[in-house]
Amino acid sequence: MRLYTYWQVGPTFTPPPPRDLGLISGSPLALKIFSHVLNPDGTLLAGDDRLDVDPATLRPGDDFVQLLGIPLPPDLPDGVYPIEIGLYDPASGERVPLSDGADHLTLTLLSP
Repeated sequence: MRLYTYWQVGPTFTPPPPRDLGLISGSPLALKIFSHVLNPDGTLLAGDDRLDVDPATLRPGDDFVQLLGIPLPPDLPDGVYPIEIGLYDPASGERVPLSDGADHLTLTLLSP
């Protein structure tokens, strides 16, 4: 499943310091986006964690699109599946609050 998400950097965002150019390959970003497709009982079915833009390059008011590729099981039964998306710090695991104070946004996947 491909999920295109559209993000706008909030007015209070302070970019992290740039990463050392000599260490960029393989060095972790300060933020990642998580996307979790949940079973109807709330357990994790599938997910994708990534961020394809360096947070050090973002400024308040910037917009970007993030494509998330979530591999779903081929035999997924018809149904309604919640998708949770949000930001987190991969070093600490701490989720970043969204503008409404929640730590994730819930979307819905309707499986045919």
